[in-house]
Amino acid sequence: MITNKSKLNPLKVYNKDKPNKWGTKFYLTCCYTTAYCTTYLKCCVARNK
Repeated sequence: MITNKSKLNPLKVYNKDKPNKWGTKFYLTCCYTTAYCTTYLKCCVARNK
C-alpha cells in the first residue's frame, strides 16, 4: 500500500492495523525469471455515500 492522506484521492483505502492508516493498494504480477512487472492493478473500492 502506498501511503496517501489526500482528500482528492478517490481510491484511498483505510487499514486500521498499519502505522500509515490511509493509502492506495496496488497489485503487481512479476515474472520470476526476468523480474519484470507483467501486470499492474489498482484496487478500486466501492463506497456508499
